[in-house]
Amino acid sequence: MLSLSTSIRWRTIHGRDCSLSVMEKFEQHDPSLVSSCRFFYLGCLLFMRRWSREFPLSYGWHIPDSLVGMGCIQSKEDYKKMLKKKEEQTTGKNIGKNMCKIEQKLQRKHLIALSFFLPLLVMAGCCIVFGVQPFGDNSLLIIDGLHQYMPFYSVLYDKLKGGETLFYSFRSGLGINFLSLFSYYLSSPFNLLILFFKKSQLNMAVSMIIVLKIACSGMTAGIYFSSKSKKQGFSTVMISMAYALSSYMVGYCWNVMWLDAIMIFPIIMMGLERLIEKKDGRLYCIALFYALYCNYYIAFMICIFAVIWYLLYS
Repeated sequence: MLSLSTSIRWRTIHGRDCSLSVMEKFEQHDPSLVSSCRFFYLGCLLFMRRWSREFPLSYGWHIPDSLVGMGCIQSKEDYKKMLKKKEEQTTGKNIGKNMCKIEQKLQRKHLIALSFFLPLLVMAGCCIVFGVQPFGDNSLLIIDGLHQYMPFYSVLYDKLKGGETLFYSFRSGLGINFLSLFSYYLSSPFNLLILFFKKSQLNMAVSMIIVLKIACSGMTAGIYFSSKSKKQGFSTVMISMAYALSSYMVGYCWNVMWLDAIMIFPIIMMGLERLIEKKDGRLYCIALFYALYCNYYIAFMICIFAVIWYLLYS
């Protein structure tokens, strides 16, 4: 099993080597003493095998060459890989435990708040990077948003500031029916925020309204998805962010009048499910009324989807 002339070599912490030929001296004397030493030597090696696992290389301990020779490990490189893998597994478990503790401390109100503020931070970061007002001269409004909607906002600003009627306007030709424009383009309650800006800052005001509506979309999605999940966690926040920052929101955010219906859509679905399960239609009526009031074009599509959802859900 072990040669009598085995030479035990230990690499010390200071890098020096020393050799011990113990067996060779005992070989010429009592054979029973040789057997006893052999078992003692084997016990020491087994103890060192366990001891070397308890004290990894990062603490300055080095692996005896005898462990490699006995076949306990293939090489010192394999031992280092084993220790590194064990440390990574321990670190991963600790991170997972910490995440679970954080999720347990998070309540529903915290998740809803994160669903609002994280999309808000993402949009604010995009505005900074792309120089959108007030961080530059650019705007989130393009195409019809600049050429069509901004003149409507200008007229609305003058009417709100001057206390004029919303039914008629003489700003175009011999006069136009302004109520029809207001009901489709300008009826969102968020548009009242333009009163806090100067008329020269209307472009910036509408861009900020777009960012706020996207953040509110994340919040309403957080309200809906947190009500569907018994175990609250970061998955609710991630899904809510995916809804608020979807490709539809990115591609059509310049159609600012459509965003209110998208924002209130999760609450409509929540109210519809409450109507089906608890026979309580108050939330559904209020949320659907808001969508129809702000923009009947998108609200009409939501009504079609609500009918399909009702048939499938029930």
